[in-house]
Amino acid sequence: MPQCGTEKHVSAPPSYTGPFVAVVVDLDGTILDDNHRVSDVTKATLYEVASCGVHIIIATGRPREGVAAIEQELNSYFRCNSRVPGRATSLAEVKGFHLVASNGARIYNTTGELISAESIDNSVVRAIYERVTESNINANSEDSMLVSVHQTGAWWVNNVLPEEWLRRKYGTLPEVRQNLSDFPTDGVGKICLRSFNEGTLRTFQKELDTKYEHYITTVMTSDHCLDIMPKGVSKASALRMVGEILNFEPHRDAIAFGDSLNDRDMLESVAKGCIMKNGKNELKELLPHVEVVGCNEEDGVAHKLREVFLLS
Repeated sequence: MPQCGTEKHVSAPPSYTGPFVAVVVDLDGTILDDNHRVSDVTKATLYEVASCGVHIIIATGRPREGVAAIEQELNSYFRCNSRVPGRATSLAEVKGFHLVASNGARIYNTTGELISAESIDNSVVRAIYERVTESNINANSEDSMLVSVHQTGAWWVNNVLPEEWLRRKYGTLPEVRQNLSDFPTDGVGKICLRSFNEGTLRTFQKELDTKYEHYITTVMTSDHCLDIMPKGVSKASALRMVGEILNFEPHRDAIAFGDSLNDRDMLESVAKGCIMKNGKNELKELLPHVEVVGCNEEDGVAHKLREVFLLS
């Protein structure tokens, strides 16, 4: 195994034979700290790993629009380091990262080009809107559901959220339409339902899974968030597609990090999965064989990568 840490930021030779050829990282609760930022330690570590010839893949439930600020920050860091004498000389050598967005419904390559898009059937999207509208009419404020919808190039919500919080977390603002009849039904990659009442969401999840089992995949990403994607779409399915493009097999060649239930299948599908210390207890109970690493606030991903890739 090459000692990548012996000469920082220098691209590995084509004969690189390290433990993994792909690193897959979730964002929120994983490489992002609690202030929704990527630390300098994590940025430097991702760059060093990429300099070893390893593919970096970000896999998130966010739409691409909600990743743009982080994408720009990381790419800027990679470019700046690539121009330093003695380090990789161009982004052709350190290529940035692939992005799996909306829990696998959209995949973008290192240049930001959309290379895969999966969408929920229009009629199912419309039926979900109608059912949510019906439910919200009879609900109090705690039981009502906020709807967030991801399309390619667009992000919609049905309620006004604090602008400062949105900009701090996502770096952008979604389109707001209070009436779901004004929401798009074409090209919807993911629907996210949020409610203060976990029971409301879990009941709704069971109903949707029963009615539309052949059309959608659902996952509770937190106690207050239900994600709905096209049938068979997940971070794991997207990772397999990226592997086909980049010529690696996730179950043999990839290490992945995550903290929530939308990371479960991804963590099970790779050669080595890692759950963050701050990850959901339910995830740890479902995957007792998966290693628990440091928490997001303490650069847990970076420390594990430095250990695995023998970085100084």
